[in-house]
Amino acid sequence: MSGKAQDWVGHDASELRQAWGEPERIIPNRGGEVWQYVNKGDFVSPEHSSTQFGVGRVPFGGISGGADTVKDREHASQYENKFRFFIKDGKVKKWFESRSVDGRTVWEDH
Repeated sequence: MSGKAQDWVGHDASELRQAWGEPERIIPNRGGEVWQYVNKGDFVSPEHSSTQFGVGRVPFGGISGGADTVKDREHASQYENKFRFFIKDGKVKKWFESRSVDGRTVWEDH
C-alpha cells in the first residue's frame, strides 16, 4: 500500500482502525457510516506573487490594458487534511480526501 486513502477500499474497517486509530467523527449514513480522520497543523506559506492582465474598451473606440502584480510575503498558515471513509458491512467501500489552507479548500479527490 502507498499510504493513500484510496488504498483502503476493499479492506476491513478493523484494519483501518488499527492503522489510523479511532476516527475523529463517525457519521451515520444511509446503509453504513462515514469515518472521518483529520490532521491539522501550522506551516510557513512561501512567498508568492500573481499577475493579472486586463484589457477593456474605452469610449470612442479605444482599447486600454494593464497588468497588476500582487506579492505576498512568507507568512504563517494553517492546514487541515480530512480523510473520509464510507464503511459498509465492515468494509471500506469509498473514500474522500481534501486539503484546506487557511480555511479555503485547495484540493480534493475521491
